[in-house]
Amino acid sequence: MKTLRFGIEIETVGHKQERLLETALGVSAARLVRNCRPIDAAILQRLEARRPRNLQEVNEAWYGRRNSILNRYDSSRYHGLNLNSLFFRGTIEFRYFNGTMHANE
Repeated sequence: MKTLRFGIEIETVGHKQERLLETALGVSAARLVRNCRPIDAAILQRLEARRPRNLQEVNEAWYGRRNSILNRYDSSRYHGLNLNSLFFRGTIEFRYFNGTMHANE
């Protein structure tokens, strides 16, 4: 239950400090558009309105519906703070970084 509450709180605090994180970490504009979009205000509204008490309720708030068929590559994962990972690995993923596969960068 503590992990669940932490996930909800980190989403809320993350949203408030998102611009600061992006600036401090130097996240590129291209990455912000594709791979680490801002936290969706609708998700925050659902989390705050429902005050989830279990993982299924967090699932419903995150996806906007009951999602029993989980997809690792669901489009919701491409937010700076990814709760989609919570339903697969039991972890929260932070995507605020610039990554490359090029050895010289």
